[in-house]
Amino acid sequence: MADAVTGTIDTAGLMAALDLVGDLIEAYTKPEAKIAADHIAAEAQARVARRTGVTAAGIHVEVSYDGKGYVVLAYGKGQHASGLLA
Repeated sequence: MADAVTGTIDTAGLMAALDLVGDLIEAYTKPEAKIAADHIAAEAQARVARRTGVTAAGIHVEVSYDGKGYVVLAYGKGQHASGLLA
């Protein structure tokens, strides 16, 4: 006769705790991501050629589309990159 152990585990509490983890991580990492994006934008502005200043002025930080972080972009605020390709 084989020895066997069976059991049932209620994972509702674990799953509820895991649902909160993402929000907690975002609360700590999003402010740091903003600082990093600002540093990247400043470094990019410092490195760009200065003939007209237009490119440097276009380098900026925006919230990502999903709202979970930040992106550094190199075109005017309110413009869309596809408009630059026309």
